[in-house]
Amino acid sequence: MATTNVQITPTRSTLAQRIIALGVVFAFFYWASSIVMTLMLAVLLAYFLDPAVVLLERLHIPRALGALAVLLLAVAAVGAIGYLLVNRTQSFAYAWPRYSAVLRRAAGSVDRKIATTGVFDYRPGAGSDAAQRKRKRNAGSPKLAAAWNWHDHLGPSALGISPIPGLLYARGEA
Repeated sequence: MATTNVQITPTRSTLAQRIIALGVVFAFFYWASSIVMTLMLAVLLAYFLDPAVVLLERLHIPRALGALAVLLLAVAAVGAIGYLLVNRTQSFAYAWPRYSAVLRRAAGSVDRKIATTGVFDYRPGAGSDAAQRKRKRNAGSPKLAAAWNWHDHLGPSALGISPIPGLLYARGEA
């Protein structure tokens, strides 16, 4: 039987092929996320514990025995920290109703202040009378000028990304 030589010339992948390959990779990571996360944590743990194993290896302790010792020491350290934190965690859990009541009162206070000052209304004349009087009183201050400059450059929609710039802007502290 005669053999023929077939030469295959490599071709470049197209954009569509690359997108499909990227989609397959993302789908694999999505469906295998628990396995991939376990493997990544194992690699990270090995990366951080390797210097201690190398040190034990320099002390003429076999690598397998050194790795076992370092791993057992790391697990014991995590267990000891957990054991020491159990008491604090239990006391926090028992005191949680008191903490939640304090947090609810604080959140209610903040909600009332936001509702009365018009913090999330970024128009220059918006807000309560007290907020408008404060803006007029601070009209010449450099802090307010910086806030207006910031507002002019970023626009009101940028202030809505995070509540902190909006709160600072409404208080005249930005």
